[in-house]
Amino acid sequence: MKKRLVKIGEAAKMLGSTPQTLRKWEVSGDLIPFRKTKSGTRYYDPEELIGSKNFSSTYC
Repeated sequence: MKKRLVKIGEAAKMLGSTPQTLRKWEVSGDLIPFRKTKSGTRYYDPEELIGSKNFSSTYC
């Protein structure tokens, strides 16, 4: 079965954050996309984001 992945904008909304914040978290190693295409499009696994909600409420 294929995983449902979301792009950075939808992931940011799920976390109550912004795409820019998710990019900063990627650079710092705090939140790594599930997949990143050659062109740079980031895809996140919603199931992994659920655990990140606590992280985002602490650091946003």
